[in-house]
Amino acid sequence: MQASVVAVSFFSAVAIFVISLNPRLIDPNRDMEKIDDVVVIISVLTYSVIAISLINGYGTDDMEYISQAVAYFLHMKDPYEQLYHPSGVQPTYLINGAIASNFVYPPLSFLLYIPLYLLLSILHVSSYFINGLNVVFQDILVLVTYWVARKRNNPMATLSVVFALITTGILAPSFYGVNGAVWATFLALSYVSKGKKSGVFLGLASSFSQLAWLVLPFILIYKRSNIVEILKGFLLTVAVIDLPFLLWNPAKFLDVVTLDQNTIPVGVTGFTIFNFTTLFSVEPWFFTVAMAIAFAFLIYAYYRFFDVLKETLWVFPMIILWFSWRTLTDYFLFWPELMLLSIFSMDYNRKPITVRLNVNRNELIAVFLGIVFTLAVAGGYAHAEYVAENPIRISEVIVPTGSLPISKVYIVINNTANTSVNVTLVRVSIPSNLNMVWNFSPSQVPPHSSTKILAYTNYTTMEINSTSFTVQVYSGYFISSYKVNINATNVLINGTTASIKQAS
Repeated sequence: MQASVVAVSFFSAVAIFVISLNPRLIDPNRDMEKIDDVVVIISVLTYSVIAISLINGYGTDDMEYISQAVAYFLHMKDPYEQLYHPSGVQPTYLINGAIASNFVYPPLSFLLYIPLYLLLSILHVSSYFINGLNVVFQDILVLVTYWVARKRNNPMATLSVVFALITTGILAPSFYGVNGAVWATFLALSYVSKGKKSGVFLGLASSFSQLAWLVLPFILIYKRSNIVEILKGFLLTVAVIDLPFLLWNPAKFLDVVTLDQNTIPVGVTGFTIFNFTTLFSVEPWFFTVAMAIAFAFLIYAYYRFFDVLKETLWVFPMIILWFSWRTLTDYFLFWPELMLLSIFSMDYNRKPITVRLNVNRNELIAVFLGIVFTLAVAGGYAHAEYVAENPIRISEVIVPTGSLPISKVYIVINNTANTSVNVTLVRVSIPSNLNMVWNFSPSQVPPHSSTKILAYTNYTTMEINSTSFTVQVYSGYFISSYKVNINATNVLINGTTASIKQAS
């Protein structure tokens, strides 16, 4: 929040000051001038200084695990064989109640940080300052975008810098453990480069994050006129970076080809919201099937309608990710930044070209209807299967007498199965924090019976300061959700016990 205020305040002040001095900056028909370069340089440098000064921890368990992976590797240990545990950040929970403790990212995700990690060690500076490299890559991404627009003499280039720095500073701060700018920068460099160099950057992106894999076939189609040279650079890069770790321990390394379905679902958009809010719950396999179908259809559509869809390649990963089990903010944020490259690459002064689509209309209709029908049938079956097999249901949530904040609740759980079920996780959700996991006891519910469990937290940051929240109980991937709405006056003044009556 502090970073957001600083970012918005700074760029608002800069915008007002610069536009006051030179109102022509907002004229879309003007030519670019040196003032644009000056504004961009000052903006990037100031953002970098502010961002680095705001680094006060790893921010995410991703970055803490990357730091630990670097340490293991420097001690000649395979990072993919080790167990990890966050100490300074909130962990990622699995649906079985455990904490994500394996390293599941491609090798470059930690290899890239080794030089900075060693420098910080020599200077006796905390290793969480490796986040500084994320800031540097965010700057490079912004400058690459500006350079592309500058070549086109597009006066909107300066505003794109402001857009990129403000949005990332607020929604996915690179100084707070979000390293998406790294793979996005490699993709941007692949897009603007040619031949083997383009393939090398594409290989670097793919060796850093699985998210880059989603755009890989579209970039290859986009650059198909020079695909042989690009593939040479790509395969060579991937072989040099990834192959040693594959040979080191094949089974462990293949964990990088992983899905998020062992983690608790979290989402800012997408189908997963319907699932983890229990509005329309489905079996986890549906997400894999849906992503695969969407991926295949979009590759087909992009190839068949390439002349029309050429510069839309950055949109497709977001469509695919809409069907992902987890849809975090940084999964989506960097694709719009990459879209700016396509926007600035187009020649708006050229006369429109009439494109004739040599596609059989019946083929197009058949493919589209086939996709919709397959997703509908798969979704309906996955939902019916989930409902039939889900053995748990919350029948009551009891808030003990006392005042806000709430640090414990009693949950009455019904088990409809013929065997005992184990409660693996209790999650308390409020709009500002959808990832709060509380302790609980006991964990087992006998067959065809009810059990009251106590869910609680010992951390003040995870207490409930709202009279409206949601309690969720997990048994593996089965979820029962209970919406709690209590009268604050009753809790605070009368001290009455609040028992809620809305469950799902």
